[in-house]
Amino acid sequence: MKIALVYDWLNCVGGAERVIKTLFKIWPQADIFSSVYDANKSIIKNGRIKTSFLQSFPLALSKTYLYYPILPLAFEQFIFDEYDIVISVSSGPAKAIITKPETFHLNYCLTPPRYIWCDDLSPKLLFNPLKKLLKKQDYLLSKRPDEIISISKNTQKRVKSYYHKDTKVIYPGIDLKKFKPIKTPKRGYFLIVSRLVEYKKIDLAIKAFNKNGKRLLIAGTGRRINELQAIAKDNVEFLGLVEEKMLINLYQNAIALINPQEEDFGLAPIESQACGTPVIAYGKGGATETVQDGKTGVLFFKQTISGLNNAVRKLEKLKINPSDCRKNALKFNEEDFMLLFKNTIEKSWQKNLKTNQKTFML
Repeated sequence: MKIALVYDWLNCVGGAERVIKTLFKIWPQADIFSSVYDANKSIIKNGRIKTSFLQSFPLALSKTYLYYPILPLAFEQFIFDEYDIVISVSSGPAKAIITKPETFHLNYCLTPPRYIWCDDLSPKLLFNPLKKLLKKQDYLLSKRPDEIISISKNTQKRVKSYYHKDTKVIYPGIDLKKFKPIKTPKRGYFLIVSRLVEYKKIDLAIKAFNKNGKRLLIAGTGRRINELQAIAKDNVEFLGLVEEKMLINLYQNAIALINPQEEDFGLAPIESQACGTPVIAYGKGGATETVQDGKTGVLFFKQTISGLNNAVRKLEKLKINPSDCRKNALKFNEEDFMLLFKNTIEKSWQKNLKTNQKTFML
């Protein structure tokens, strides 16, 4: 089989890029397609990466979202005639690709795009007429894949609600051989691992830790970094992008990972638990599927400064067993994911082939 992987944009480090990296382990000969690619900011360093005409457009690498209305057009320009299977990993326009009937297109759906469907997260520039148009466009694009698989039950519900499609769930996995506990962790700080963008609610965490005075380390970068640094007190430290070895060390020695946002799934809480470190997470979305409240972390249900700080105090009183955290993370190991995903894709491809053969014969 000849495989192609497609992703919205390869210009930042996040959970979706880790998913692409894992898929590339399954199919190391796959070609990778994306609207734009920034080698300095992406963790995808190998593979045959093909970009769209947007690659050379002004600000496209740093502010790809400015081109959102024409991003589907950029993906429509790619030609996949030589491929047997195309896998689009997408929370946006990558599913817009066009494939011939013999090519099986599977969309691994991270989420329907938040900035279109979630009113409270839509940028101000998306005034109502444009947003209605983008919703209609995204709904029509959801019809292009031959099959959609959701990354979580949370995403599955959104796909059903917005696209009116039933999907199966396959959870992403992490490399548990790398993310593992150490014998004597220092536990000297709380930790955030995140892109610094609006919906991640990092400002909420900073304000909470400004108030409680506890040490908070933030690993990651994004377009809100200057704004967030401006409101942070001295007990909050920004580490920027960190290498994987340092990231694992940060997880291993943290008191807890702070996850103040609603995630579609969220790999960071699993990575943290795999390292024996509990998670304090907003009790909505993916965290409800990956964190065991009171056993491997604490869920809080009021997305406020006091709600988060109450959760911090609650966790400090609990005796969380690192082995319980590790055991919970084992449900999401990379090897099981790779095997399940590969088998699922191959079965769906074979089914698609048979369907096309019957149609041809008719």
